[in-house]
Amino acid sequence: MKIVIDGRFWGPAHTGLGVYTSKLTESLGVIDSHDEYYVLLRSEALPLVDLPDNFQKIVVEAPAYSFREQILVPLALYRLRPDLVHFASINLPILYFGKFVVTIHDLIKHQSRGAETSTRNPLLYWIKYLAYRLVFRWAVFTSCRILTPSKSVKADLLRSYAVNPNKITVTYEAGTVSKNGPEKKINLPARFGIYVGNAYPHKNLDRLLSAWGKVYRETGAHLVFGSGRSVFTARFEKMIRDQKAEGFVHFLGYLHDEELRFAYRRAKVYVFPSLAEGFGIPGLDAMEFSLPLVCSGLPVLQEVYGPAAEYFDPLDTTEMADRIIRVIKDTALRRKLAAAGEKQQKKYSWEKMARETLGAYEDCVSLRPDQ
Repeated sequence: MKIVIDGRFWGPAHTGLGVYTSKLTESLGVIDSHDEYYVLLRSEALPLVDLPDNFQKIVVEAPAYSFREQILVPLALYRLRPDLVHFASINLPILYFGKFVVTIHDLIKHQSRGAETSTRNPLLYWIKYLAYRLVFRWAVFTSCRILTPSKSVKADLLRSYAVNPNKITVTYEAGTVSKNGPEKKINLPARFGIYVGNAYPHKNLDRLLSAWGKVYRETGAHLVFGSGRSVFTARFEKMIRDQKAEGFVHFLGYLHDEELRFAYRRAKVYVFPSLAEGFGIPGLDAMEFSLPLVCSGLPVLQEVYGPAAEYFDPLDTTEMADRIIRVIKDTALRRKLAAAGEKQQKKYSWEKMARETLGAYEDCVSLRPDQ
């Protein structure tokens, strides 16, 4: 097979999508030396990419969700004439009519919408939102296979679109930070819980901040927040100042793996308060370090984490605080969650995900045009 992977999200700047793109492609490089791959990349990602000889890098300077990708990406694809294209997210060109697989990570933008969820002006936001819904529908109905990272996302798709369930394949992801590796010391409070990720509105950090005052009063534990800087992190920093929480809430900026290893080994609890998710990689990273996980009781997080987390209603700040306090104080519960987490995170593997994805490629290529 001649396969093109749209890798324009490659790199840590794109958070979850960048992780998915790089881990999938690198894992395919481990398991598949037979097929011919072409990976579309932005030039900024080239130094980060190290792949086997059957993978060729193709530079396409088209930012995601831009007008340019609607022109430059299909031009590149028509020149390559692949058997199959894998779009790693729903930002795909509607002028490409060849066979393709698309990964739909979540329907968060269907649920969390409005100008306050964007950095754009309201008029431009709604134009872009309508374009997003158009492209999303195009992806659902013209793809030959849809990949989702969880059964919950598959169920969301089936509730929202009249699509054949057999067209959707669930390919679970995995953790990304291995406990085997160097550490880099960073300044941390003596006793703390940690959240790592972006600060988008659906991450529910405003309620986490409101809940943490009680956590601090009853346990003395600070909250450490690691994220790349953005308009949304700036808003969260302002919330910290407005609530006069600078004494016990600390924004550390982007944390590299060496810094995360240092922090995870010293934290008392990992907190994941999201209102919406497609999978939940950060909780698995916490489990890798035997760090107890306290998180939102979303169906998708219960699907992924099973018995290895303490759950709360993400809309109830009192319950959120009480669950966090309980895990920090209860040594027996901490040990129970750590043991369950060590077992749970071993269920997930990027290599397994890549094998399932390769199977979807093979199924798709074998389909007749009318199937």
